[in-house]
Amino acid sequence: MYRPRDRQDTLFDMEFFLPPSKAQRLEASWAETFRHRALPLIDESQFASMYCADNGRPNRPVETVFGVLLLKEMFNLTDVEALEQLEFNLLWQHALQLSPEEAHLCQKTLHNFRAGLMDQDLARVAFAETTDRILSALGTKVSRQRLDSTHVVSNIAWLSRLGLFCETSRVFLSRLKGAHPRLYGRVPEGLRCRYVKEDGQASGYQDARSNEGRRRLSVCARDVYRLCLLFQDTAAETLEEYALLTRLLEDQCDVVEEQQSPQQEDDDVGEGDVPVQLKPAKKVSSASLQSPHDPDATYSGHKGKGYEVQVAETCHEDNVVEVITHVEVTDSCVRDTQATVPTLEAWAARDVPPEELVADTGYGSGDNAVEAQRMGTELVSPVSGRGETVQAETSVDRAIRPDDFYVDPRPEEPAVCPAGHFSIAQAQSPAPVRWR
Repeated sequence: MYRPRDRQDTLFDMEFFLPPSKAQRLEASWAETFRHRALPLIDESQFASMYCADNGRPNRPVETVFGVLLLKEMFNLTDVEALEQLEFNLLWQHALQLSPEEAHLCQKTLHNFRAGLMDQDLARVAFAETTDRILSALGTKVSRQRLDSTHVVSNIAWLSRLGLFCETSRVFLSRLKGAHPRLYGRVPEGLRCRYVKEDGQASGYQDARSNEGRRRLSVCARDVYRLCLLFQDTAAETLEEYALLTRLLEDQCDVVEEQQSPQQEDDDVGEGDVPVQLKPAKKVSSASLQSPHDPDATYSGHKGKGYEVQVAETCHEDNVVEVITHVEVTDSCVRDTQATVPTLEAWAARDVPPEELVADTGYGSGDNAVEAQRMGTELVSPVSGRGETVQAETSVDRAIRPDDFYVDPRPEEPAVCPAGHFSIAQAQSPAPVRWR
């Protein structure tokens, strides 16, 4: 049940029991600033929809939970470390305006609060409204801002094409075994053993060697088609893992009219012909499935698999501090030029549009410059020459260029080719000889 925090001060606040010297040091610390400047910016009513209005146990104060999450990120702590600081650190208790008796949360409370933020998309609302209050409190000028992006990757393995087929099939079969054991019994033993061991672990396609991968890709493609057909119109069709399997088939294969027969040396010989062929790698979209463990991740020819995070901040010369004003996660397969106008629209909705937006070449285009001018913002960016109509890039849109390869100039990280594979070896070219 939702209940706002009681703002009544208590006589048992720790600051009343401190010696004058310590109380003075406490008032000069970051905790005092956080307590009086940051904590009041948290609007608990934004999160009331996460709780029942008139039933259940009263919630822990949203101000406390949200404050702990803020301090956790400020000090780069885990949940366990943050909760330990809450329990025993006087600075945290003072910053959150808690007595020692009140300074307690369980880890599940933090988890459920974060889950509620994601389910109801309240993190976006909280960020926007809290940031606007920070801008107002600091008097930060927003008339000049800059926009850029960074590439992020979730904690997933970088799978080869064969690895993607094998892991997606294994994930589906493992889920099917747990959810529908009787349907799992329909899977032919030969097909099952290619992807799942008896203990449920990945078989590595019967521990295939890397030099056999290309031939076995065709077997995997036929196996995926067989699984999709076998469990079509069954209870297994409702599983998320089945949807990933059908997506993999659509992304990586073509269903053709002519039946395709396994070769004599293929492991699925004798298991029947199927009307499916592998797509050439260059025809696979960069928006295709990259991992069954992170279905939303896409592919960038420059940076590889993952996501792009669009980040904007103030950059006015009169500002004492600059503030991040906009954060948005976008697909890696989409160019930055498609993020310019949505960012301007997000600022306009919050009434904080800049008069000047500074960005790099990826955000510049004639269309963006015209649209930004219409919205009252001057876009300062080198023009890329590409319009807003460019859709998700695929490797068949154009020939491969040198700038499609991501190379760390230091070099501390391995180079990445347009297909997302790391370089095996790399070396710097010797400096050219200049003749006089």
